[in-house]
Amino acid sequence: MPATSFKTKGTLIVIGQPSAALAKDCFSGKAARTVIVEPDPALAAETRVQLEDENRVSVIAVAVTEKTEQAELATFNFPGLRSLRKTTAKLLQLFPGLQTCKVIPVKGITPTALMAQIGDLSEPVHVVINLPGSEHEIVKAWQKADLLRCIDRLDLNCSSGVFFRGGRSSWVMQKLLAKYGFDLVATDDDDPDFPWMTFEINPMTREVASMRQTLTERDAALEEVNEKVRTQTEAATAAQAHAVKTEATLEELREALSTREAALAEANKTIEESKQQGSALDIAKDDLSVALRMQLVLQSDLSELRKRFAEVDRQRAAQEELLGKLTPRLQEASEQIRYLSLPREDQGDRAKSGDES
Repeated sequence: MPATSFKTKGTLIVIGQPSAALAKDCFSGKAARTVIVEPDPALAAETRVQLEDENRVSVIAVAVTEKTEQAELATFNFPGLRSLRKTTAKLLQLFPGLQTCKVIPVKGITPTALMAQIGDLSEPVHVVINLPGSEHEIVKAWQKADLLRCIDRLDLNCSSGVFFRGGRSSWVMQKLLAKYGFDLVATDDDDPDFPWMTFEINPMTREVASMRQTLTERDAALEEVNEKVRTQTEAATAAQAHAVKTEATLEELREALSTREAALAEANKTIEESKQQGSALDIAKDDLSVALRMQLVLQSDLSELRKRFAEVDRQRAAQEELLGKLTPRLQEASEQIRYLSLPREDQGDRAKSGDES
């Protein structure tokens, strides 16, 4: 562990297995709240049992990684060495006999989700990362989520070289944290291959960050006001255009109303004339009804007359036929009558003439 120790009230977050000195600080009551994030479920359970009387200490059994699914924690035959990352050739060159003792499946959680799960932090906040190969990933994620500015002190157990895939050397981590506003205040090189480094936030950096945050918030508020002004201006322009359009529509409606009123007056006039014509029409209808009844009577009389005419005509034809048949007989009778009316001498001569003939 670094030479400096946790000496003030606040929140202590330990990612990985705490050293004996750090564990002493955890249990000494110096921190108002301590959160131990232990990836090994079995070791996390043992730690809970050891700390069951410490109500200010909580243990979370997760591995801090960008992958939220299951991860693998490898332990080695080098005391205290373990990592969520695969080893590189440099580590094997440093420890030629290094072997993996055990690979433990562990539950993963992202750095940002971890801080959300921990919740409110009482200041000052002291964070310890003792998980070689993962420190760069965790620091970058917190910086991206703007969570580093909440940390007052940061202890890292880093490798002097890139011993795990995706990891960074202690030198690279020192430059990165300097860029993020952290000053290196102590170094523990008891193990030169895995030195401990203690960083504290630069007050000026925090003040600048606060000012930037204030500026950002003000810019956001100003942009929101500008957006409201733009929205209101657009709304006013649209309302004005709508008013002009509405006025034009009203004028069209006025003209249409005037036209319809004139049409209504004309229709009322036509209705009145129709009413007047209706009286005459009623009279005409009555006259027509009488005429129609008279026509029916006349048609009935005409039909009767036609029947009578047909009967008379039939009788006439029969009489003509009978007369035609009687005419020769009448002529003959007339001759006989005329013959009988002649003197007897004339009758004798006529009879002789008739015989000669």
